[in-house]
Amino acid sequence: MEFNYSNKGIMVINMKKRISDFAILGDSEKYLYFTSEKNNLLIVISKDGFNLVKVFCLPDENMDSGCLVGSVVETNRGVVLAPRNAKKIWILNNESFSGIDINEYVSEKCNHKFLSSAKYNNHVFLFGHFFPGIIGIDIETLTVDYVYKVPEEIINLKEDGDCPGFAKQSCIVDNCIYLAYVNSSCVVKFDMESMTTSWIDINDNEGEAFGLSKDIGGKGFWISKRDSKGMLLWDGTGNVIDEYINNFSPRINMGVCTLKNKILLPNYNQRSYLYDVNRNNWEEDDEIYSFLDTELYYYFVKYDNLVIYNKSTDEEEVVRIDLDELDSYCDDLLKTSKFRIGMIYEGDPFSLEGYINSIR
Repeated sequence: MEFNYSNKGIMVINMKKRISDFAILGDSEKYLYFTSEKNNLLIVISKDGFNLVKVFCLPDENMDSGCLVGSVVETNRGVVLAPRNAKKIWILNNESFSGIDINEYVSEKCNHKFLSSAKYNNHVFLFGHFFPGIIGIDIETLTVDYVYKVPEEIINLKEDGDCPGFAKQSCIVDNCIYLAYVNSSCVVKFDMESMTTSWIDINDNEGEAFGLSKDIGGKGFWISKRDSKGMLLWDGTGNVIDEYINNFSPRINMGVCTLKNKILLPNYNQRSYLYDVNRNNWEEDDEIYSFLDTELYYYFVKYDNLVIYNKSTDEEEVVRIDLDELDSYCDDLLKTSKFRIGMIYEGDPFSLEGYINSIR
């Protein structure tokens, strides 16, 4: 492994495989977690050196199943994997999996079930995306003990809405978590202590909020719009303080990130857009393939790099993640795992050569 340092203190790690083929899911004190967009792969990256330390396949899933996990939360019982396209909630403890069946509440065939989750005391809460609701699991018993369904009158607020759940990005304030509801101009405030919900209308006629981030100056929250140009500054109760229109032509905003004196809108057309608060103007920025918003950091996957933005210091570190060993990990998984094979594409992490060797 080769490390290079620029005069700005930026660390770059050479690699062959692209980290942009993976979506970032979550972080912990020691690790970062990513999922493959195309294959049944969960990869674990060490924060000490940013190297690949482990690769997992989810049980009971095809090898060619992608986007299986929506988010991860680390607990004292293991890492809780919120199912995006996977059939179950999985708990990864060391190198073994245990599953929590949720068929009673969510159909196995539902795609994009959950994109976000949060830990509070002895509970982990999963927030639905195409599943219109919230599920809570007790960490000590590893059982579902809380289920909330979004009321039909909220789901039906937008007749042509195609997503009856919450956007991925959220904000935690004390014991409450705020999430934008995609199908309407509402934000839900979920009290994780009392397990109660409050619905707040942000008074935006266009609706379809798709990201929510705290304002650094304490004015409230920034809310990005899903299909329209721009964002709102919202006071957290029901009033829009201001609206900012993006003069470019974004496709779908992934969320909104509050940097020092700038607001960043990652976009699903892979261009991102920066709004300069002091200069009152927009500019295009680098492509962002996925991002993660945590209490201390923003993580941005750009090209072959991972950019780590420290919210408190306004400093960023750019790293290249070494995935050179991914092929050998995947070849070992083909030999030892008992998941269903599915389709093989040459050039994917699961190579045709590795598959042929595994069945000899």
